[in-house]
Amino acid sequence: MNGTANTGRESRLRSALRRRGYTLHKLRARLSADNLGGYQIRNEHSGIVAGERFDLDMDGVESFLKQEIAEYVHASKPSLRRP
Repeated sequence: MNGTANTGRESRLRSALRRRGYTLHKLRARLSADNLGGYQIRNEHSGIVAGERFDLDMDGVESFLKQEIAEYVHASKPSLRRP
């Protein structure tokens, strides 16, 4: 994937996360034990929710988002059991 495609993908992921109450962060500081050069996902209420050491790649961010969507869909489905 080239830089332009990565930028577009990152933008789409940021927007999708924002719609669900999350923000995507990436440090520009030098790599260290606490900054592995990847991404971190935060929620304004609970803080860091994934990528504590900035260790998520874009695939990891996408997996987090897919899991969030799946949990939301599952929670919003009405029960099929009869009362």
